[in-house]
Amino acid sequence: MQVDPLDVALVAALQQAPRAPINTLSEVLETSASTVSRRLTRLFDDRLLRITASISWSLRQTGHPTILWVQTSPASTREVASRIAELPQAQSVYIVSGDTDIHCLLHPTAGGDIGELALDVIPHIPGVERIASHRILATSARSGDWKAPGVLSADQVAFLEGEAIAATASLEAGHAEDRSRPLRRTELRVADLLADSGRITVMQAAEALDITRATAARALETVLASGLVRPRVDVEPELMGFPVEVFAQIRSTPSLTMNLVTELGAHPNVRFAAMTAGVASLVVQANMKGDSDLYTFVTEGLGNATGITDVSLSTNLATVKHNWNIVDGSRLSPVAGLPSLSGEA
Repeated sequence: MQVDPLDVALVAALQQAPRAPINTLSEVLETSASTVSRRLTRLFDDRLLRITASISWSLRQTGHPTILWVQTSPASTREVASRIAELPQAQSVYIVSGDTDIHCLLHPTAGGDIGELALDVIPHIPGVERIASHRILATSARSGDWKAPGVLSADQVAFLEGEAIAATASLEAGHAEDRSRPLRRTELRVADLLADSGRITVMQAAEALDITRATAARALETVLASGLVRPRVDVEPELMGFPVEVFAQIRSTPSLTMNLVTELGAHPNVRFAAMTAGVASLVVQANMKGDSDLYTFVTEGLGNATGITDVSLSTNLATVKHNWNIVDGSRLSPVAGLPSLSGEA
C-alpha cells in the first residue's frame, strides 16, 4: 500500500466534492485529467477509497441509531468485535482503550428494535461482560462529512466549495417542486445505487435499472436535490495522515448540551458529534495527526468549551468496521449493509 501527497490531495478534494468531475479535480490539483483518473482507479482497486452516500434516517425509516459500549473478558475482545461487525445493524465497530473495550454504532432495521440487539443478541456473544447503550438524539457532525484539515490550500477549498454550491443550487432550482414529496420507487432505486457508488453516472444508473437515460437523469437529480442522500468519502483517517483517533464521552450542563454539540461538531478534527441519552450527554469522535494535537484538542478544544462538567477519553486501537465496511488496516472490504430502500434484494 503506497500513497503519496497527490493521492492524499485527491482524496481531500473528493471529501470537499465527492461527485466532482475528473476535469474539475485535475484543475484544482493542477495535474492532468489522465493522472487523476489513473490515481482514482488505483485507490478504488486497492480498496483504500470508497465513495458511497449517507442516507437520511427518515428515508430509511429506522429511527435513531444507538452507540453501544461493550466490555469483554480478557483475550476475547477481537473475537467479540468481529462478531458484532457481522451484524447487519452494525455501521461501525472499534476496539478502544479505557473503561470499555468496544465502541459500536448500531442502526435498527426498518421496524426493528435496538433493544433486542442490546438485550438478546450481543449479550449472548461469548466474551461479552457488560453493555452500556446511548441513544443518539441529535448530531452536528457525521464521519462522512469530515474533511482532513490542512491538506488543501484555502484557494483549493474555496474553489471546490464554490463548485459544490453551484451544483447544489442548480439541482435545487430545477427540482424545487420535488423536495416536498416522498421519493418515488425509481428514485429509491437510484438512492440504493448511490449508497453503493456515490459517483454513479446517468448512463450507469440507466443500465443498472434498465430505464431510459432521461428517466435516470431526472431520478438522479431529484435524489441529490432532496438532501436525503448525500455522497460521502469513505477512507481511513490514518491514510490521510491522521492516525490518532479519540472518543470522548462528555457530561455537560443540560441547558448547554446542544450548544456544545454544535460547537464541537465545527472543530476541524471532529468527525462525529452527537447528543445522546445515556451517562454521557455528548459523544465526540475526532482524529489527530499525533499526540501533541490530541493534547491541544483536550486542553483547548474541550478545555475551553463552556458547559462541560466531565470528560472520559478512549483511543481507537483498531477499526473493525467503518460505515458498513469491514476494515483491514486501511483497506475497506464492502459488506452487506442495511436493506435496500426500494425493497429489492
